[in-house]
Amino acid sequence: PGLDRQLRKDRELRWALGKRVRCWLAGGEEHQGRLVDVGESQLTLDDDGQRVELPRARVTKARLEAEVPWQRRAGL
Repeated sequence: PGLDRQLRKDRELRWALGKRVRCWLAGGEEHQGRLVDVGESQLTLDDDGQRVELPRARVTKARLEAEVPWQRRAGL
């Protein structure tokens, strides 16, 4: 899937394991982080060392996040 394509199926979510994703939940909540687990009832993200468990029933949309493999230089 491309960056703008939603991750909907289990196969797509498992493919995204280890990659950065953004998830939107019912009620407007939004989370982003590295996808570390795809369970039957929840998705687990690692957000800078903090584990965030999202109930799959509340996830309305999930997409890949763009990752830049280099650090930005100061002053730019």
